[in-house]
Amino acid sequence: MAAVNLIGSYNYALVALSVFIAVFASYAALDLASRVTAAGGWTRALWVLGGAGAMGTGIWSMHYIGMLAFSLPIPVAYHWPTVLLSLFAAIFAVDHRALRGEPRENERVPSARRKHPDGCGYCEYALHRHGGHAFIGCMPV
Repeated sequence: MAAVNLIGSYNYALVALSVFIAVFASYAALDLASRVTAAGGWTRALWVLGGAGAMGTGIWSMHYIGMLAFSLPIPVAYHWPTVLLSLFAAIFAVDHRALRGEPRENERVPSARRKHPDGCGYCEYALHRHGGHAFIGCMPV
């Protein structure tokens, strides 16, 4: 059986857009994180959700725009329910890893929240894993 080489190319405008989105999302999330630190109660929870949504969507968008920037000589599509699953994994990972952070001094925290970095690693893995599984390519044989 003969080997088939797929030679791809990049759309550099989309690559630049991907980088811009990553930088902008990071800035927005850091700004929202400063508000999380200053807030308390329900206000804090809303800032955490907003920051997780901003950063998670930014990470996810950066990945998918980067994937769309790569062109192959075969038809390529993405399974949208799996794509949405990877979006929720990105938001969940940011919510529990970056924004919830360490408990405040003298704060009682359930043990599940203290062990959150391990769970966030799995969410980050899920973002990449589901992103790869969402790919639908039609390769001629």
